[in-house]
Amino acid sequence: MSTPAASPPRSMPRRRPTVLLALLLLALLAPPPAASAASSYQLEARYDVDLHLDWDTRRVSVKTTIDLRNSSGGPIDRLVLNTAAAQLGDLRNLRAKVDGAKAAASVRGQTIRLPLGFVLAEGDSAVVRVDYQARLGTTAVGRGYFFARLGGVAQVYRFIPWLSRKISFGSSGHGEPFLTPVSPRVEVTVSSDRRLQWATSGRRVARLGPRSARYVATNVRDFNLAASPGWRTARGTSKDGRTAIVAYTARHDARRMVTLARAELARYQAITGVAYPHPTYTIAETGGGLAMESPALIWIPAARSPSDLPYLVSHETAHQWWYSTVGNDQSTDAFADEAMADYYARKAHLSIRASRCRLDRLDREIRAYSDTCYYEVIYVQGARFLDNLRKDFGTARFKAAIRSYTRDHRFDIGSNARLLEALRDKMGDRVLKRYHSRFPSLY
Repeated sequence: MSTPAASPPRSMPRRRPTVLLALLLLALLAPPPAASAASSYQLEARYDVDLHLDWDTRRVSVKTTIDLRNSSGGPIDRLVLNTAAAQLGDLRNLRAKVDGAKAAASVRGQTIRLPLGFVLAEGDSAVVRVDYQARLGTTAVGRGYFFARLGGVAQVYRFIPWLSRKISFGSSGHGEPFLTPVSPRVEVTVSSDRRLQWATSGRRVARLGPRSARYVATNVRDFNLAASPGWRTARGTSKDGRTAIVAYTARHDARRMVTLARAELARYQAITGVAYPHPTYTIAETGGGLAMESPALIWIPAARSPSDLPYLVSHETAHQWWYSTVGNDQSTDAFADEAMADYYARKAHLSIRASRCRLDRLDREIRAYSDTCYYEVIYVQGARFLDNLRKDFGTARFKAAIRSYTRDHRFDIGSNARLLEALRDKMGDRVLKRYHSRFPSLY
């Protein structure tokens, strides 16, 4: 909260006219401040991507064309792009162009910093090209499974250099350090040196040969994929008939996956009053790591017990609404998507249990939690916090607030504060006492 500026002391001496003139000349002659990159993630971007995977060497080549329009509200002179390949894939041979001219891109952590070479004014457009090569890892340690080939599955998460802000990837394995705006259209052509089945965030629009295909997705805040030569396939349709569901598995029962997804899509549509926005929903069995969400795609690890599947599918399907349809800064506002997803998955398939870690704030940045307690605080305590609001202030008010939040921030960026204010709007100021202790940075 800002504080008013202190009044100058009455004894302050007057500046001499020559000093004032010199200061005025310095102000007039000084160069204008550089356009900020802080809001570059507010640009509208369309992505056209070619990805080639060499299965045996695990080499990945990615060529991305980004059609930009400056809708940020101010001038922009550089872009901040994030990709997990920069952190996990030993990214190399990075090349960039802006409107056909070479640009000096640099990498630190997961971030690619790309000066445009000019100031892009509000409403203006540019075409950016970013090419790189990387290699999938072979470990699921930490977040290694985001960009790895494990158990006969290529797991390729956040491979597109996507508009974002600078966010530390961190060395821990918990939480998702990502913030991404929605793109109205993403086209991805995939190819490989051998026949693979591809599970992606898009709808296949063309077969380009036995080893290549093209996929399109609309209104997505990321595009991820997995690929394997050894999956079985099961297909189905959502209860409303609007969404094609497909499951790719090697160990799990693919038909059961489709059945679980069908039920959860209908359930979350009823909870939110907001329709699932994509024509496809894909479940891919992965070879290692954790279950993960993407727009129109979820990963379920092969190693998980069949008894875990109802909860896992429910939790990851919830993310189709909170993180995907309604975005948030997952590094600072994890409660807004993870607590919401866990609350509804637990209500249906587990229980709203007590946490195994001490009561903690729900507004910390993800790195401020330990590996042990991140899940127990954000997921378990977060779900319990929401359930107590529902019980104490009424199910009808709670449901109305969740619907309002989801509807009002559809394809936009939500947050902890916006979710809490939606609840406060329906439940009244009595909720503030609870907010003070659990969200002290906000209340």
